Amino acid sequence: MRFLSFLLCVCFVLYKPSFSKSILRYRRDTVRNPSRKWPGGTVPFLYSANTSYQTKMAFEEAVREIQKVSCVRFVPRTHEKDYVRVITGAGCYSMIGKDGGEQELSLGQGCYRKGISLHEIMHLLGFFHEQSRPDRDDHVTIHSSHISEDARTQFRKYRYEDGDTLGEDYDPDSIMHYENNAFSKNGQSTITHKKYPWKSFGQREKLSDIDKIQLNKLYRCKKTNDSNDIDKKINENSKITSNTDKVVCADNQWSSLNGECIIGYFMGRCNSSPVRMSMLCPKTCGFCSPTCKDNSPFCSSLSGFVFCESNYAKNRCKKSCGFC
Repeated sequence: MRFLSFLLCVCFVLYKPSFSKSILRYRRDTVRNPSRKWPGGTVPFLYSANTSYQTKMAFEEAVREIQKVSCVRFVPRTHEKDYVRVITGAGCYSMIGKDGGEQELSLGQGCYRKGISLHEIMHLLGFFHEQSRPDRDDHVTIHSSHISEDARTQFRKYRYEDGDTLGEDYDPDSIMHYENNAFSKNGQSTITHKKYPWKSFGQREKLSDIDKIQLNKLYRCKKTNDSNDIDKKINENSKITSNTDKVVCADNQWSSLNGECIIGYFMGRCNSSPVRMSMLCPKTCGFCSPTCKDNSPFCSSLSGFVFCESNYAKNRCKKSCGFC
């Protein structure tokens, strides 16, 4: 189920940090509000000074997958009023959708996997847990007697007018689905599939196919931005002349702000990981040259991990992608 709401989602599934009951109570209030979508699918973010390296890596790995399969984009925050602060907090949690002003996304100890980060980022983008769908009882059985009393509101089912399935079927393989024994007080299953009782839920490895479809529907993406799509789109406009020669070869702002460039330099990563460092930190690593330039007007707006992996970028966007 996909909802946009003023709500803090505390995720215990697969990673069970300790939270107070006061935090858990946020889960009870739901307000249907389409304005919780991030405008244009763009999410400004920044890190706290004490955000751990593990948190940053998990977040960035998940962001790369989100950007690969959708039009959603994460950009370093400059002056935007609404933005996300990525922190190493007490566990894994995020607001559901855009809250307004600064909001936190936490990936604390036990939350350093890409799949867990994907789960929290999907909350951030406006997605609720799959088993909250109003039609869930047609597909799964909730065993209330096995659920911890403090967590029963986590299994609340929402009305049709509260949320939107975006026309997609119930997805037991969704990265947003609880695991079989989520919040169990006795180790027994709290959720079982009606048709296939032995089926496992709660995978935290990757977005399911339906997750990807719904993400693109929610943000009205015309198509996924994989490398082949981008190559095709840009090649159709390759006759447009470029004016990007004036751009100064510089480190990626994201990597420069979080200290990855200077840390990588002193740890010898410019030599041990030249491809990654040439994309992120060309200036710090000394990969820039006087003739470094782009040969396409699309480079500066499309540069990023996914785009820079395409053959087009390697040939036409050497400056923006840090290949020179």
